Amino acid sequence: MTVDSRRQSGRMMLLVFVVALALRIPVAMWLPEEVIWPDGARYERVALNLLEGKGFGDIVENRRSVPTQPLLIAGVYSVFGKSYLALRLVSAVIGAVSCVVGFLLARHLFGATVGVLAGLTVAAYPHLVYLSALFEYPQTLGILFMTTFLLLLYRFNEHRRLSTLLMASVLLGATILTLPTLLLFVPVFVLLTLKRDADWRRNFSYVAVAVAGLVITVGSWALRNYAAYDQVVLVNAASGVNFWAANNEAYARWGKEGSVPMCTGPHGVTSYCLEHRQIRQELLARNLTNIEYALAEERAAWEHGLRFVRESPGRFVKLSFSRFLRLWSPWPDAVHTGPARGGSNRDAISAASYIPLALLALVGLFLSARTHARKLIPMYLLVAVFVAPFAAFLPTMRYRLPIDFLLGIFAAIPLAHLWRLVVDARLRRTPDAKTIELA
Repeated sequence: MTVDSRRQSGRMMLLVFVVALALRIPVAMWLPEEVIWPDGARYERVALNLLEGKGFGDIVENRRSVPTQPLLIAGVYSVFGKSYLALRLVSAVIGAVSCVVGFLLARHLFGATVGVLAGLTVAAYPHLVYLSALFEYPQTLGILFMTTFLLLLYRFNEHRRLSTLLMASVLLGATILTLPTLLLFVPVFVLLTLKRDADWRRNFSYVAVAVAGLVITVGSWALRNYAAYDQVVLVNAASGVNFWAANNEAYARWGKEGSVPMCTGPHGVTSYCLEHRQIRQELLARNLTNIEYALAEERAAWEHGLRFVRESPGRFVKLSFSRFLRLWSPWPDAVHTGPARGGSNRDAISAASYIPLALLALVGLFLSARTHARKLIPMYLLVAVFVAPFAAFLPTMRYRLPIDFLLGIFAAIPLAHLWRLVVDARLRRTPDAKTIELA
């Protein structure tokens, strides 16, 4: 890369960062100085435990959490004091940096013009703008880790440097500790590191380095959990509860509102709720410790969820298909409402932004597959592994947003084609005009 091209690239990175930050900071400052979404209170409690020297605290606070978000909150509080505004502003900066990494990833895959348009697309996408102004959910941090991991993986595949592979593995581990769904991507990642024409010693070194990065991150957290709970818990202990919440009579009849929030309103007398209450009563009667109670409840939830699948395999398949479709819905499925959660225009804004993005991304996927299909295999596999579990577990729009970020990259491909058509048309009208380049 020449000096001029590096300067041009730097200017484009700055443009993407400034646009993304300019859109996110006003939202961060507009949101109230309080916890908006319920998960935020749990993450904050864990962060306060860390600041008070109590570690990550009890399993009650960690079984539904991930470790990276409390670490971020604790870090911000240690520097700025307890300030929700500071948390939101730091989160906005993280979101803006993610847009820059998205620009670099898109440029690496498809060229400079697609890179700039991809960076600006994800910078302006309303869902990502709002998400980046929040601290209550880990998806903002997860998008940064995931996108950086993909960029490093592609660079490793080109240059085969072990240092790059180690960084990619560490970033994948950080992504897993933020977005646990990608734990399923580990065997895929290990296979992707292998080189067909390399000898077994070289491939062994690739596997060893890939595993080492995951041991540093996921392994360290699992070791902490084993020391604290005397049980192997790789990330958290909520998969059984989530599986049962998506596979029961109440969900089959009413969908998400039948089981989330659990046992409220007209759905409080369903068999799902009655079984929940019975399990809790039985566990409380056993005078278990918090750790024993949480893990016993998790095992019972798996048993009940799997029993529903065994007794109603046809309904499970039907529900899985409906959940898969629900994940891609343009309308939010959040139970909580209010101005700070999107207000009355939430559905309209969501549909007006997501539908064009999805359609452009589909076109981009088709266009890129014709020339880049082999190169894009890691992204295809990551998306497939990320999405597949939500056919069995509860899907929600928030879980989909990391994939929306990648869709923004593919959406930039047809936009780049349109840009080139505009440039060519201008050149035909004014032959002496200079070529307009984005980067």
